[in-house]
Amino acid sequence: MSRYPDMEKRDKILEASIDFFGKYGYKKATIKTIADKVGVAPGTIYTYFKDKDELFISTIMEIWDVLINKIHEVLKNPSKSFKSRYLEVYTLAESLILKSHSLLLGMFSVSSRRKMLRDNLDRLCMALQPLFKEGSEAGFNMPHAEGEHALFQIRIILSGILFELSLVESKDLPEALKKIKKAAEAEFLRSATKERA
Repeated sequence: MSRYPDMEKRDKILEASIDFFGKYGYKKATIKTIADKVGVAPGTIYTYFKDKDELFISTIMEIWDVLINKIHEVLKNPSKSFKSRYLEVYTLAESLILKSHSLLLGMFSVSSRRKMLRDNLDRLCMALQPLFKEGSEAGFNMPHAEGEHALFQIRIILSGILFELSLVESKDLPEALKKIKKAAEAEFLRSATKERA
């Protein structure tokens, strides 16, 4: 009898991988430690992933997918104010960065991972464009260009934030995130009416 992969188990493996790759990076995280965390034999992981590299790439993609899917959920709730949805998206991104800082470092430093970073950054910009547009229309100091130009502005902002965080030691990450949050709120959550007049 052939065995069918259990998607719940696969999700648990990815969840544990986020923790271990996020804390220890690619080299120090092992299939065995991830398997032990999930409570399965190391060989079970190979039912779902060809090797450690495929598990690593799937882990990175899972983080991006979770972030982008949750952004879409937040933006679908028009009963909340723009500001509360902006802060909810920021808090979500912050929590994922705290869990996966080592993964972010690897995406900037390993050339074979940069395309994955670029592609997912483009997906993130597309997901955030409606939020930035709504903020601009509501009078906040958000990038207010249309189409490709707006996506480029958002990409520059996000690239700068991600690059800044890639330069920070993990122990200093919470403080760096606080500074970025304070600067982003001061810039984006203020009225742009006077500036445009």
